[in-house]
Amino acid sequence: MTIERFEVGARFSEMTVVTVADTRLIHISGQVAENTSLDVTGQTRQVLGIVDRLLAKAGAGREHISMVRIFLASAGDYAAMNSVWDDWVQPGQAPARTTIATHLINPAYKVEIEVQAAVKNVDGQFDAGAMGQWIRAQDVELNLRVSDERSLRQMLANRLARRSGLSEQEVREGLLEREALGSTSLGHGVALPHARVDKLDKPMAIFLRLAKPIALNAPDDEPVDLVLALLMPRQDPHLHLQLFAQIAELLSDPTSRGRLRQLKDVRSVAELFLSAVAKGDSARAAKR
Repeated sequence: MTIERFEVGARFSEMTVVTVADTRLIHISGQVAENTSLDVTGQTRQVLGIVDRLLAKAGAGREHISMVRIFLASAGDYAAMNSVWDDWVQPGQAPARTTIATHLINPAYKVEIEVQAAVKNVDGQFDAGAMGQWIRAQDVELNLRVSDERSLRQMLANRLARRSGLSEQEVREGLLEREALGSTSLGHGVALPHARVDKLDKPMAIFLRLAKPIALNAPDDEPVDLVLALLMPRQDPHLHLQLFAQIAELLSDPTSRGRLRQLKDVRSVAELFLSAVAKGDSARAAKR
């Protein structure tokens, strides 16, 4: 048995992952909104965005959630909270859930959410070296001018279609299918739109650094200027989760985000992503 701790503080970790045999048991501490000025719907949306980010770092998604505890500062907010929850939870895969009205430690908090999940441990199936150049220097564009979300989506579909050999429609539909489940913005100015598609045997990505941030329904309401768009083979969900977890780990690190905003050479940006994934793969291999 091994225990991994994520975002470790003096008193607690935001998440722990316990690996037992071929299963990873994920425990996410009670999460609260970073922006306490929001109403309960805004705070719920922000908290669920944080849950998405932490799950991604553990190599899991919403479909792997087994149990949720929701703490509300007011029972009167139950319907408003559920209006966000119902749009977020995976259809047909709702977890066990307990909702409690109680006093929260900070009067400004309106909701706190604790999550448990489980996912098959597939470390042995992930090989960063075998994926080739899933992102290359020519897949990186810096200081790009984009006016709004619609323009960005069209740009992503166009570039990913050229990169993959798929049609723009196939790529666009894949990205929209995932986005319909909830925003792929991670917060802190970062978005990770992604899709699993047919007719693809290896992952591929493009990275755009925007000259001016745009609104993308981020959980922390911050506009986005760093966009990594990822296509994954539909037939290999384990690869999707492992690669996504490594990328999310990189984008969650303030130092790495700072480098991505400062680097002026497209090759250096691509190498930063490739080395982070290769490093994560090596670390997992060392534990086996």
